[in-house]
Amino acid sequence: MTGWLRTWLMSVLVVSLLCALAEAMMPEGAVRRVGKLVCGLALLCGVLWPIVQAGPLVGPDWSEAWALELEREQSRLEERLGSDMKQIIEENCDAYIQDKAAQRHRSWKVHVVCREEGGLYVPDRAEVYGNLSTEESRELARLLTEDLGIPPERQNRRDGEEGP
Repeated sequence: MTGWLRTWLMSVLVVSLLCALAEAMMPEGAVRRVGKLVCGLALLCGVLWPIVQAGPLVGPDWSEAWALELEREQSRLEERLGSDMKQIIEENCDAYIQDKAAQRHRSWKVHVVCREEGGLYVPDRAEVYGNLSTEESRELARLLTEDLGIPPERQNRRDGEEGP
């Protein structure tokens, strides 16, 4: 505490001496009036500096609380962004399979589920809906494996269900 008080007194003393020196060198008139104003403000800042520094000791540290709230909000936004990105990628994968089905004159209903891998969302498994013939089932399984990288063991068939 004594070191802090000593530092504060020394800074006030230095600012006072600099202001006195500056006033002695200033010419008369408007320049002197403006110079006195600037010196007065500098001295006021020097005197009030401990109050600014002691703010967290006197009351709650609002800057720290604000920083914590900012971090929490950033985490919530990143989580929401991740969830939205996952949903968009899943919908795009579903649409891709639907387009491939339309090109082959098929009516496959598929829902792709993604997983996070190194900050990216990649297709992980697929839910296949409806009654498919053996040929359609093989064709769809091959498409899911080759184009989306979903192995056959993670392709679930839901016979008789309408799908998403």
